[in-house]
Amino acid sequence: MVSAPASRALTTARAEARSLREDVGFWPSSLR
Repeated sequence: MVSAPASRALTTARAEARSLREDVGFWPSSLR
């Protein structure tokens, strides 16, 4: 089971990756 802090960190990382993808304009296949 994933702990709450880890789950929150993962969600934050995904949100940051999404905003980064929008800024850069592409999605690196290595981060899929």
